[in-house]
Amino acid sequence: MPQMLFYNKPEVLDRTRHAKMRFTPLAGYQFAAKVASVPVMVAEFPLVCRRYPIGFVEDPEGNVHAQAILSVVDGVNAFVGPEGQWSATYVPAFIRRYPFVMADIPNDKSRFAIAIDTDSGCFAPESPESPEATETPAKGEPLFDEQGEPALFLKNQIEFLSRFHGESQRSQSLLKSLKDECLLTPLNLDITRAADKARFGVRGLLAVDEKKLQALSAEKVHAFLNSGLLAAIYMHLISLRNFESLANRTGHLSDEAVPWWAK
Repeated sequence: MPQMLFYNKPEVLDRTRHAKMRFTPLAGYQFAAKVASVPVMVAEFPLVCRRYPIGFVEDPEGNVHAQAILSVVDGVNAFVGPEGQWSATYVPAFIRRYPFVMADIPNDKSRFAIAIDTDSGCFAPESPESPEATETPAKGEPLFDEQGEPALFLKNQIEFLSRFHGESQRSQSLLKSLKDECLLTPLNLDITRAADKARFGVRGLLAVDEKKLQALSAEKVHAFLNSGLLAAIYMHLISLRNFESLANRTGHLSDEAVPWWAK
């Protein structure tokens, strides 16, 4: 399965075993309260770069992935409030897809199964039939219809996951060029918050080296422009300025301590 983070008990959906399962959405994002970063796709960069810093990481297989940085402190998501509310206008797709996820099918790289986090609190079997059942509608959205086929709600989730997978593959293909052209360099930041002089360190991320970017041939820059990668690179570079406002979110400073333009 892909990176799990907050998925505690992923289980592949089965039309027989989960035939009577219903889904009720969570009231908030408490499940992501301890996540300091999440993967993002290049297609999300225009929205992500307005609020979150975008950094890059390299996995053990050498693939480059983009990450939306949600905190300058490990184990804390600066965008999840005490009641589980998300305090930014855009929520990354990696989080919005929860508690659904695609799962690998053994020995078949061309297809995927749909899995759910059974520990999410979103899923419950339909109540057994009773005299009251005909008078009170069952709670939650059914996952399967009476013929055992995905219900409309589940079809929509499958479509979303399919688009998510496709954009993830496209992103990985685009970001491969950053490594191939040796454009990535370690991003090490030390931030001193103006309001109270608190200090934060950012380590373990990669960023595009602007000098190396400017040294690319005109042919390579043109290729980056046509693929959309050049725009993504500059959105990434612009997003790095969000680290200051991210530091201001840590510890929930009072509104008086942080000017509006630094929030």
